[in-house]
Amino acid sequence: MMWLNLLIVAFGVMWLGTAWSVLRTRANALRWRGQRLRFRSKGVPQERMFDDVLVVRRSALGWTRIVFDEGLVVKIDPHAQGAEQLLDLLDRSRPDPS
Repeated sequence: MMWLNLLIVAFGVMWLGTAWSVLRTRANALRWRGQRLRFRSKGVPQERMFDDVLVVRRSALGWTRIVFDEGLVVKIDPHAQGAEQLLDLLDRSRPDPS
């Protein structure tokens, strides 16, 4: 019975984490067209160009952080629909460091 209770708690915690991830993804409202990104940061609509991106990093929790030249950070779930295509486009639009 103790194992059952532990499983119930574990699945409840995982469900909360998943729900938080989905809500955060929806709150960002990230969209892109061509070389332009549109999203919400703290509820304020933002629009940036791909050229404004300084770095794209993976966090320890699995989120991908897009850091812009003004210090603005957007966190996206790399498993969300279209995220892989966006990250590929950002990678290809970056100049070659060599």
